[in-house]
Parts: sequence; structure tokens; C-alpha cells
Amino acid sequence: MKKISAVLENEITKKPIVPHIHLKRELLNWKNLFPGKTGQNSHPVDFIDGTLWLYSENSAWNQELHFHKEEILKTLNNLPGISLKITEIRISTQNQGNLST
Repeated sequence: MKKISAVLENEITKKPIVPHIHLKRELLNWKNLFPGKTGQNSHPVDFIDGTLWLYSENSAWNQELHFHKEEILKTLNNLPGISLKITEIRISTQNQGNLST
């Protein structure tokens, strides 16, 4: 007979929510991933269906982040242990809150 913890762990790791949790945990370290002004003037808001939603402090930073989209995608998609891939980045100056798990 298997222990319930072993059964639950096996079932939980099969679910698609686990990769989302891993990615969101990494995104919560945004300022460490993007030190300097990029991390200070932006933060992730959500990740839905391959799209990362970012908040930027103002329209100037919105434009700056658009110039760095490919670099941001490359950095995030190369994080070790993350199986989900970000295919698109959307940037807004309207703060929808902070990313939560």
C-alpha cells in the first residue's frame, strides 16, 4: 500500500499548475532577474497562455521595455528548471497589481 503523500505528490506533479507555480516563483524575483532600472521600473503582473503581462512605471519605460522584449524573453525562457515558455510580452502602464502564486 502506498502512502497518501506519495500518491498526492505523484498526482500534483502531473497537473499543469505546477509549471506555472515554478515560473511565477521565478518571476517574483523580478528585481534580481533584471537588476538596475529595468527591475525598478517594471514588474510582472500575470502569465496567461504563454503571455507575460508587465507593468511599467510610465510611457517612457513602456517604450524602453518594448526595445528589450527579446532580451527579456531570452532571459526568462533560459531559466533553469522552468518548462513553460513565454511566447509574448504585453506591457501596460496601468498597474493591475503584483504577480501572485
